[in-house]
Amino acid sequence: MKAIDAEQRDGPVHLIGHSFGGWIAFEMASRLRARGRTVASLTLIDSEASGGDGVVGKPYTATGVLERLIETMQLAAGESFGIDAAAFRARDDAGQIRLLHSGMVRAGMLPQRSTPDAMGGPARVFGTALRTLYLPRHPYAGPVRLVLADDPALDVAANQRTQRETIEAWRRHAPNLGVWYGPGNHFSILKAPHVQDLAAWWRTVFQDRYEQEVTNDSV
Repeated sequence: MKAIDAEQRDGPVHLIGHSFGGWIAFEMASRLRARGRTVASLTLIDSEASGGDGVVGKPYTATGVLERLIETMQLAAGESFGIDAAAFRARDDAGQIRLLHSGMVRAGMLPQRSTPDAMGGPARVFGTALRTLYLPRHPYAGPVRLVLADDPALDVAANQRTQRETIEAWRRHAPNLGVWYGPGNHFSILKAPHVQDLAAWWRTVFQDRYEQEVTNDSV
């Protein structure tokens, strides 16, 4: 909130959040509207429904956090790190971090000169996000657009079921919810070429409409 005020103390704002960031954007939008600020748009990109039966908001062990982090980083890299699950669980915390670090180096996600310590902070932040349970205090009455991407680990039927449940859960908090099924997966939707499609959709739905409203109001 302070960062938004420092950048733009008044006037309308557009808020976009990806994944866990969608929860942050949703809460920020609620607080801004409560202060009388105009939220021109609120976009949630492949964000789990708060309070839903998804991945986030569960009491993960340290090993469970790292296993989820490996799955996430493999999806982001678009390739397997080749880490044997049984061998991973047999290691202590430091050994598990070393395996994760090695996999990320092999995938080109970290430089060769980096050390396993580089993953300590990100792992703690990721674990905090995974264990966070967020429940909005009030429904958000403004328009919300939810962007959904397929999970490549699921088949068509499972993706449809999961996305349907996500939409239903979000509508409990955002009755004025619209949905767009975006290209790619959870991470590739933010990379070329899919991010261009995402930007074009957003501009068509929000920016062009908002600019037209401003023009009409000024006439």
